[in-house]
Amino acid sequence: VWGVVLRLAQGALASAAGGSAWPAPVDLTSAPFVTEAILATTVAPVLEETFFHGVLLVCLYTVVRRLSGRVAAVIAALAVTTVLFVAAHGLVAPMGPADTASLALVGAAAGACVLAPGRLCAAVLVHAVSNLTGIAVVVVASVAA
Repeated sequence: VWGVVLRLAQGALASAAGGSAWPAPVDLTSAPFVTEAILATTVAPVLEETFFHGVLLVCLYTVVRRLSGRVAAVIAALAVTTVLFVAAHGLVAPMGPADTASLALVGAAAGACVLAPGRLCAAVLVHAVSNLTGIAVVVVASVAA
């Protein structure tokens, strides 16, 4: 559910920024699109969540909790890992304000999924569903065009 909600938020942010919630059509049979779709929905969520929330978030939370307590640890760990998550994506592709905000929501939601139950699989699933719904939007826009 959170992955779909995050994708809806991304569309709303894009519309609010004056852009279109619908991406430009692409060639759905092209090798780059197919490869990107597969990697974005399988490999990327596992690798990114393992690094940003399985390693960095947990380490930051543990260190800050010992120094400042639980609440400060949650806030600091979520803030730092969300900023790093967005920055890493910014290195790969240019991003506008709506893209930045959308990625920040994904990073924060995935981080919260790790902090609340203490399990990484929920964060991977939220990230994968968010990416999958993004691919679905591209497919619908391409078919409709």
